[in-house]
Amino acid sequence: MYLLGEGVAKDQQTAVKLFRQSAELGDPLAAYKLGCFYDGQYQLLEVDFDRALEFKLVAAKAGYALAQQDVAILLYRSGDIPLAMEWLSKAAMQGTAGALQAYASVHNGAKGIEKDPVKAAAYFSLYLNTYGGNTEQRKWLENFMQDLDQPKRDEVASLVSSYHPI
Repeated sequence: MYLLGEGVAKDQQTAVKLFRQSAELGDPLAAYKLGCFYDGQYQLLEVDFDRALEFKLVAAKAGYALAQQDVAILLYRSGDIPLAMEWLSKAAMQGTAGALQAYASVHNGAKGIEKDPVKAAAYFSLYLNTYGGNTEQRKWLENFMQDLDQPKRDEVASLVSSYHPI
């Protein structure tokens, strides 16, 4: 409430203090928000990616998909690609739009990640099936699938049909 001035006078420093207290008491979502502040959100704290990672990891370990995705981004930036992929995979397994789209994208050719057209197509298909997407995105997937041979298209279909978000 203090952060946005909802029902009370806007006081972002009080908001930071309360989020910090809640995080210290073990609230994973408060830890996530504090991590966002250290990551530069609202420019309330000096940017510190190590502290951002520390706090966002609390929420990621508690199962918060957005935190898992953010942790993956921070780890990727720091060069720990294998661990970044583990966290992005956990987020994608929960079926959030951003995580499905990001997981598809990195498998289509992100620096340091082996290209995997089956995963790229399957997870982008899951994203489109779940969140709709737009005509351009659907056309892209259609063209991408046409470039795959039949065994790979079968693998894509198998991944999509066996996927169940947790």
